Amino acid sequence: MRTQTPTLWGVLGFLCLALTLPVAAQMQNSGPGEDEPALPKKGSGKPDRKTPGFFHRPTCHGPATQLRYADELKAAGKRRRATNEYLALVHAWHGSPEAPRAQLEAARLLMERGRHERAFEEFQYLIEHFSGRFPYGEALDAQFRIANVVLGERHMAWFGLKGFADPQAALPLLTTLARNAPFWERAGEVQFRIGLVHETIGELPDATDAYATVMNRHAASEFATEAAYRRALCLDRLANDAPRDESQTRAALSAMASFVRDYPTHRSRGEIETLLNARREQLAGLYHERARFYDVIEKRPRSAIVAYEDFVARCPTSRRMGEVLQRLVELYTPYAKGVTTDVDTNWITRVPARLEEVQQRLADWNASRPDEEARP
Repeated sequence: MRTQTPTLWGVLGFLCLALTLPVAAQMQNSGPGEDEPALPKKGSGKPDRKTPGFFHRPTCHGPATQLRYADELKAAGKRRRATNEYLALVHAWHGSPEAPRAQLEAARLLMERGRHERAFEEFQYLIEHFSGRFPYGEALDAQFRIANVVLGERHMAWFGLKGFADPQAALPLLTTLARNAPFWERAGEVQFRIGLVHETIGELPDATDAYATVMNRHAASEFATEAAYRRALCLDRLANDAPRDESQTRAALSAMASFVRDYPTHRSRGEIETLLNARREQLAGLYHERARFYDVIEKRPRSAIVAYEDFVARCPTSRRMGEVLQRLVELYTPYAKGVTTDVDTNWITRVPARLEEVQQRLADWNASRPDEEARP
């Protein structure tokens, strides 16, 4: 038994070696592996320059011959092998005149074969490393088409079901495209789609930033109007999620008021006006609640007067205006009659005139609302 053990291990080792050699040979002759990413991971900056390597060995001995060989494979319909050979040329002879065209051909073939994200990466490599040595417009158009395809792709389709779309997968592609060509003729559309993706996945602050970019940098774009509309909607949703945040509410009010003013014939003007009025009333509620706090809870009439006057100045169309004006009359009257004198002399001397103004405004308010429900 002791003499057979080495023999058995030797046989097993021979079999493993025999199985491994053909695989290694195949890997050596197959060119670059297509599953290897052309770009580094997100956030790592410019893709590393392609260099010669064991898995990127060309079949021929010069760039010109290698390019012709890859072209022949492409013409013969062997697109996968042609892609590998084009990429092998770039790895082996990166500085050659043939390298830019080989890189472009590889990206085109990957796109034709439905390898969308990998094709996008190869077009990006072309932009990063071969600037001015290829048709730039074609690369941008290709990246834009790829991003749109990825935007509409569905994933995890099981048992005949369509699966679900994953718009977030297209976001880094669109962002890269926007960075590649900030002044491209379709740059406004790219930024608008970035905003749509952020909005779809619930990243509303990022969506409003993208829409604002369309409005500011691409005001002449056909997407500027829709960007203004969607930005107003996003800001309104943010204000709705934070009803006590005055700054957020004011941002929504500003965006919606600007939209109604700048696009009076837009199909959604009525919708935005309805939201605008509701948000104005929300803000009025904040000011009214603040005044009521000083008036009812703290029982500080002078502070309450200041808060109610702030309400009158900031919320002139609020349905609470009559109630607030009436309360101001009640609070001012003791000071005007000299019943309450715990304030500075300069302020007390102005009270009678201000009380008269408030009374007149209250009368005008009631006159403009003859129905009893509108009266305080």
